[in-house]
This record gives sequence, C-alpha cells and structure tokens, in this order.
Amino acid sequence: MEPLPHPAADASTAQRAYDTLVTPLQASLDAGVSPVFRVHHAGRITEPEVIAQIWALLLGGIGVAYGLDTWVGHEFPTLTVG
Repeated sequence: MEPLPHPAADASTAQRAYDTLVTPLQASLDAGVSPVFRVHHAGRITEPEVIAQIWALLLGGIGVAYGLDTWVGHEFPTLTVG
C-alpha cells in the first residue's frame, strides 16, 4: 500500500495557502496602509495634561522606590536618596 502524499506537497494546496495568507497583506501594502499598523489619532493632549502626566510619573516612581525601600527594611530610603 502506497503512503498518502503530504497535503503541503500538493502545488495547488501550497498556492491556496499562499493566496490566503499573502494576498490580503500584499494588497494593503500596495495601498500604502497596513491595517495592523494604521494610526488612529484620538486628538492632541494639552500642555497642562502633559505637565500632570510628568508629575504623576515622577511622584509615582518616587513612591514606588520608597515603598520598596520600606519593604526590604531599610532604615533610610536609599533608593530615593542615593
């Protein structure tokens, strides 16, 4: 009894797989826009929002450092000072 051929060995199967996977991507690349990486601009943030984010990140980072220092038992907050 002869073994069955592997489905990927069939040229028409391989071509169908290629067409299924590559053709939509090639069409989007030809159009100049990839659907996965399309940028959606939700709007510009204002300067006060930028300043608020900077302060929140700065204070949050210092708070996490202080919390870690306290958690490991340092008497003086070495991460936040040195």
